[in-house]
Amino acid sequence: MLKDGELAYHLTGTDFYQKLDDPILLNSRQIWDQEFVSENDTVYRSAYLAYKIYKVAPIDTLHEATDDELLKLVQEHSSSNYSEGYVKGVHDSDAAKILRVLVQKHVDLGLLRFSPQIRSYAQFFWNSLASEEQNLLNQKLKASGEVLQYFPEETTSNFVVEALAPSRYKV
Repeated sequence: MLKDGELAYHLTGTDFYQKLDDPILLNSRQIWDQEFVSENDTVYRSAYLAYKIYKVAPIDTLHEATDDELLKLVQEHSSSNYSEGYVKGVHDSDAAKILRVLVQKHVDLGLLRFSPQIRSYAQFFWNSLASEEQNLLNQKLKASGEVLQYFPEETTSNFVVEALAPSRYKV
């Protein structure tokens, strides 16, 4: 319990308070007043909800959803998280708008979502291949992409990942 801005043990029904001196608890002072896990001084509850959905839902599904479908999805997620304190009509509506922008930014960024270091490694790898091998890999990637577009759960396209296995290439 907080007493005079400090954590303390309290015996219910008495005036007994004993200050806590645990260093781990004292290092968490910034969250003592945080009422919900979903919101703090820097993160708005709706932004937290939008980000949670963004991390678990397929981007294509979110991107293709209408505004009403997106709102319904957000409401489903928010209604199952009572402890996060979402208010229907406020946080769900805001989260749907935030999610729409977040997904659009994700799509617009394309390969820029990846760090410059990862992109440079990919360029180096690709340019180190012979043109025949580039063409063959390109065909395999396109074919597996087409399969995954219609059958996202399909695992037979893992042959492309195996073809790119580190043991085959010494870069």
